[in-house]
Amino acid sequence: MVDFKMWQLQNRPSLTEQITRWLELQSKDPQTWSSCSFEAQKIQLLLRNRTNDIPEECLVIASFFLPEELQRQGIFKSFINYLTEISPWKTIVIEDVSN
Repeated sequence: MVDFKMWQLQNRPSLTEQITRWLELQSKDPQTWSSCSFEAQKIQLLLRNRTNDIPEECLVIASFFLPEELQRQGIFKSFINYLTEISPWKTIVIEDVSN
């Protein structure tokens, strides 16, 4: 997990690069990688692979924050479309969005 955080800090990858890498890591070790925080271009995000309300694994948007200057530009909608395409799970849960 430390290697992943160092990679995030040193390389400053895009959200899509970070999410792709997290999905790869969590597919190998879902317990260790059950949640992960991401940040890029002022967007802050926390994803998990489960929630209390659904018994099976799913993609959970635990939190999503866009600063005021990025709101009302379709970023969240585009993000949801992206997650729908790449998610290994059929269910996507949204818990907290500041958009």
